[in-house]
Amino acid sequence: MYDKWEVDNASEAQINYIKNLMKSKDKYTLRVNLDNLCKGKASNLIQALLYDTEEKLVCEKILKNKPTPMTKEEFMKKLEERTKKKLASSKKYPKGRYKIIGNLHLWRWIDFQDKTGAQIIDYDTTGNIIHSITYEFLNELDCSILKEYGLSAERINNNSLKR
Repeated sequence: MYDKWEVDNASEAQINYIKNLMKSKDKYTLRVNLDNLCKGKASNLIQALLYDTEEKLVCEKILKNKPTPMTKEEFMKKLEERTKKKLASSKKYPKGRYKIIGNLHLWRWIDFQDKTGAQIIDYDTTGNIIHSITYEFLNELDCSILKEYGLSAERINNNSLKR
């Protein structure tokens, strides 16, 4: 003889009650498949949804967080952060345009340009002080060169430059 509590499918009333309980947990989705739920497990699930914290239900893999949609601005910011992190962990920057920022004497800027083989695209100055120079690098930029000169680099979108 078998125990109906552990074998029989959950009743329609139990399933509807679970669905109603989930309506109050709008930040979460249920990981449990309600189609294959037996009466005993449905009863335990109802008790957990009623009395346990959402954090506990997530830890026990009963609930999972719903993904939140991102705006285009949030996506672009996250992508930029990921790219910066990837560049920071890499030994070389890929070829392209970079705003190189630092505090160098004019001759050191020229040495840097000669060493990297880059072409000047734009620059930012105040009087005779150079704040940054935007270069086009035709080859990868080695991070050790930036460290050698005490400079930092920001990747530039080709469409954002002044003409």
